[in-house]
Amino acid sequence: MNELLKNVIETVTPEVKKQFSLLVKKIGERLVDLFKNTNWKEIIFGDPDFPNDINIIPIEKEFLTNESLLEIAKQYIVPNSNEVLAMLGKNSQKYYYVYLAYSKDKEMIPRNENNFVIIKTEGLSKEVLSLFNQHELIILK
Repeated sequence: MNELLKNVIETVTPEVKKQFSLLVKKIGERLVDLFKNTNWKEIIFGDPDFPNDINIIPIEKEFLTNESLLEIAKQYIVPNSNEVLAMLGKNSQKYYYVYLAYSKDKEMIPRNENNFVIIKTEGLSKEVLSLFNQHELIILK
């Protein structure tokens, strides 16, 4: 595994994990079946209980590697962020979901300034699986 990746993974504080998990759950519930051929933002924001200040970026990759994960994380980084929160969702019948959001010093960037990236993929490389190493949420620096 890439030495840089080995050195950047940390476990997450319980409060950050709680905040991120709640948002990912709400977003994930709405997007799992809405990725293709649907105006998903209209559907999501049509829910009066769903916050409308969240920037959701759906990405589909056939196979997710460390390199592609880092490339995506860098592409959507937000100002003042120095960390990427990454959560591996349970795979559905066919897909894995990797959720990304940004933080600074283990404090989540406010949701109206953050990017919430949802990566839908059919497969994960062994390196990506080992990044999570039985943790559902990690921090990449």
